[in-house]
Parts: sequence; C-alpha cells; structure tokens
Amino acid sequence: MTLKSFKKQFPGIKEHELLKNHCTLRVGGSADFFYELTNIEELPTLVSLSEENRIPYKIIGRGTNVLFTDKGFRGLVIKNLTNRIEVTGEEIIADSGVLWAQIIKVAMDNNLTGSEPLHGIPGTIGAAVYGNAGVPGIETGMLVKSITAFNVGDGVREISRDNIAFRYRWSSLQEHREIVMRVILMLKKSGVQKSQELINKTNEARRSKQPTGLSAGSFFKNPSSDKSAGYLIEQVGLKGFKIGDAQISEKHANFFMNMGKATCAQILELADIAKGKVRDRFGIELEMEVKIIGEL
Repeated sequence: MTLKSFKKQFPGIKEHELLKNHCTLRVGGSADFFYELTNIEELPTLVSLSEENRIPYKIIGRGTNVLFTDKGFRGLVIKNLTNRIEVTGEEIIADSGVLWAQIIKVAMDNNLTGSEPLHGIPGTIGAAVYGNAGVPGIETGMLVKSITAFNVGDGVREISRDNIAFRYRWSSLQEHREIVMRVILMLKKSGVQKSQELINKTNEARRSKQPTGLSAGSFFKNPSSDKSAGYLIEQVGLKGFKIGDAQISEKHANFFMNMGKATCAQILELADIAKGKVRDRFGIELEMEVKIIGEL
C-alpha cells in the first residue's frame, strides 16, 4: 500500500518516521508508516485497512516498554495518543491512550482511591491492562471492571473482568489479539490526604531504587517473588557493565540504560550476556518484559 492510498482516509499518516523519537530508550530505526491516533473510534478502520492490505502494524503507547530495532519496522506503527477520560460514581472510564499518571490525578480530584501504588508506572492504561502492569501487591487487572476491545474477527465489543484472565505481566487479551480501546476501572471513595500519603510513599520507594535516564523500565520479568531479575543479574557481577553506550544500571541491574548513543544491537548483546550468566549460575531462564519491535 502506498502513502497516498493510506492518506485517503488518514491524512495524518507519516512516512519514514524515526522511531527512536517515540520511545523512552531513544533507540531505533524508522517505520515505513507512522500515525498518531487521537480519536479511538478511528482504530478499527485503521487496523482493518492494514489487515486487508497485508500491511504489518504495531500499536504503541508512549514507548515506555518497547525496544525498537536498529533496522526499524516495515509497516505501520500506530502511536496511541487518545486522551478522553470521565468519572461516573466510583468508576473511571478512560481511552486506552490515557496515561496512568492522568488517571491517578483524576482519581484524587474525585476522592477515589485504589490506584495510588501504581503511581509512577509509565505508559498508558491500555498497555497496562494488556500486559497487566503492576508493582508488588497490586496489578492493573485488579482494578479493571470491563474494557472495550477490538479485533478484526469479532469487531468492537465489551469484555467484562470475569472474561479476562490476568497473571504476572500477562493477560488473556494477548492470546486473542485483542486491542484495548477503552477501560473502565472500579475504585473506592476516600480522602485526598490518604491518597497523597500513599503516592508520596510510592514515589519515595521508586526514587530510592530506580535509576533516572534513558531506559525502558524493567527489562526482564522477575522469575519469582523471592528472586528478582535485578538481584540475579547483580549476583553474576553485571551491575554497571557496558557495551558502547548501552549499560546495565549501576543502581538497579534490571534497568538497561542508553547513556547517549546506544544501539538496539548493543542493548540486546547486554541482554544475551545477562541471560547466559544467570542461566549458567542459577539455572534460571530470564524472560524479557520489554517488547522488541522491528527487523533484527
């Protein structure tokens, strides 16, 4: 498909967009086509058009949990910037492109509690539901009442929490290629002071443990509750290890940092070394939490 035919329905489509400008690691080549989605109702048509014309596509949020390859993506990358959010009683209804930070602010403004420990999780609510993002003690799936989802086979429909399975950093939406369009979260009434205290506590804990700079957040999933990926990588002596401008953080060994001009290849080489050393010493196979997008 040509840019011209895409633009008949989506004039905002860009060509040869540099993907490193759309992820927190600031790494990656270009996409053939790129579209910033601001109206969630456009998504079914955009995806259906891509599938009909056999154009590969990927949907991203703010690029907080992705690693774009140096060769880029041969197809269409859709950046979800949708931002409609409303409150009805104890429910928050949000487009999938709404940031977690926005949701927690709206919750506090309306004296709603339950989401505070998730403050500081980067990215969008749609990605958080899809991947069941969380912190020790609470995951996104615990707060979900229902979602509006789309796939080409079934179209747009509502899915209740009872029909979605959630596990550590996983939801059944991934198995059925569901695209989250809208989310309804169920919270509880509470006072603003209590919510602010919880957020302050969460922020303090994050600052003490996590590095600042260019990263994609936690690179590997934790194999178990008593053996975190960061602990295992630190135990094999890789904290601070560098290849070019790619570095395993000196502060938290499960954060892979771009210190300036790192490439995807360098970051993946670090990951392979970490996986190999952890496997050799502990017999544990680390699994990536970061999603790789593009040609290797």
